[in-house]
Amino acid sequence: GANRTLEWENGRKIETKIPRGVKTGSRVLLKGQGGKGRNGAEPGDLYLNIEVQPHFRFERKGDDLNLTVAVDLFTLLLGGQINVPGIDRSVRLDIPAETAIGRIFCLRRLGMPIMKKPDSRGDLYVTVQAALPKNLNEKEKDLIRQWQHMR
Repeated sequence: GANRTLEWENGRKIETKIPRGVKTGSRVLLKGQGGKGRNGAEPGDLYLNIEVQPHFRFERKGDDLNLTVAVDLFTLLLGGQINVPGIDRSVRLDIPAETAIGRIFCLRRLGMPIMKKPDSRGDLYVTVQAALPKNLNEKEKDLIRQWQHMR
């Protein structure tokens, strides 16, 4: 959610609160903030049509979020923990040994807040991709070749 100030060309301003978990296509009602009524009647209501902009890190599907993270080769092979960014906090994710590239982990209740259910959230789905080492020196390449021959 967020607080926003709406401003018209004539200088009129309205402070409004956009609810947590709002989705594209949602409408926010601002009672009595519309145009003036006819013959001295009260102003009408104003509806805001919401369009949520894409996020640079997360892809939203309903109340769930999808995220792809790069995990180093050693952690994928041997196991370990990584930090995963959420929308409001980071969490530690256990990576089991021999985790396949493309595996998806579901982190329950770490997705988007659910509108009209303030204590509920969607899930965060984390896909792991390999972050391969770069600029290998000759000794590292030799070790990898030895390992390749062992396999």
